[in-house]
Amino acid sequence: MDLDTLRFGASQEVDYGRGCKVITSEAHPDGLVLVFDGEGNGITQHDFAAKLIGRTISGELIVGFSKLTNFQLP
Repeated sequence: MDLDTLRFGASQEVDYGRGCKVITSEAHPDGLVLVFDGEGNGITQHDFAAKLIGRTISGELIVGFSKLTNFQLP
């Protein structure tokens, strides 16, 4: 995984190269834990899922989604 290409947030942000960037990563027995900077995620009260998009080192597309449950803006 090319961590510099990963973006997380609302689809309308990450689809255009925006969204949260990875600030730290840590190996875990089940895989990898990524921590994203929360700024620029674009998630609103109307979103029901967050999107992860990026590329592998060889350039293949990575896409994932996370359901947002009981999400409320401050």
